[in-house]
Amino acid sequence: MPSDLRFPRINTITLSGRLTRDPEVRYTPSGAPVCSLPLAFNRVWKDKNSGEFKEETSFMDAVVWGRQADQCAQQLHKGSPVLIEGELRTRSYENKEGRNVKVAEISANRVHFLEWSDGAPRGGEQYGGRNNEESEMHPDVTDDDVPF
Repeated sequence: MPSDLRFPRINTITLSGRLTRDPEVRYTPSGAPVCSLPLAFNRVWKDKNSGEFKEETSFMDAVVWGRQADQCAQQLHKGSPVLIEGELRTRSYENKEGRNVKVAEISANRVHFLEWSDGAPRGGEQYGGRNNEESEMHPDVTDDDVPF
């Protein structure tokens, strides 16, 4: 295999789900805001053997930078439905016990607010709006099925 082999470098991820906690905003030493969005998202499938629908919940954190980070911290809360577009990234750090921990997270390029407030989308068009695909993707899944 030649070392100059070229292939597309694709690293994009789009997830919709609900926040498991309130967003946490902090600031870098240079003053740039960064917001952590802990996300839960579901996968629904039909079991081939039983014919029953099954559901699995997964969790992942997203990180949002700049003005969008402040907007997320102001507008979102635990349970808020969001659609996040970004890249998957990994980072390492040393925890309090001195162990090296590796974390995978989404570096969000765009956060769409999917929650309605008084008949209007929260957060405005720049940060997203209502996406009807969420209800059409899994018509059998309701808000009562969400684990939080």
